[in-house]
Amino acid sequence: MKLTLAAVRFRDGRMVLRDVLTHQRIELLRAGFRPFTITLDADRGGTREADLWMQEAPSLADYLNAANLLFQNEPGSLTWH
Repeated sequence: MKLTLAAVRFRDGRMVLRDVLTHQRIELLRAGFRPFTITLDADRGGTREADLWMQEAPSLADYLNAANLLFQNEPGSLTWH
């Protein structure tokens, strides 16, 4: 299941959660943001995906912080690309 809720990290280090629907995706792309997908294979079954939007390549800490905000410590295995 792909979430419309996404983490958006700004260059000043702030990370916020936003609903990113089709028209917001276009605005973010025009502003120089790119989506990086985070996938959680939940221990209770099922897969959840969400995006981390950034203007530069994310670091490991960015992925982990975004996953914590998006999935709120739900147990499972994380992957990203």
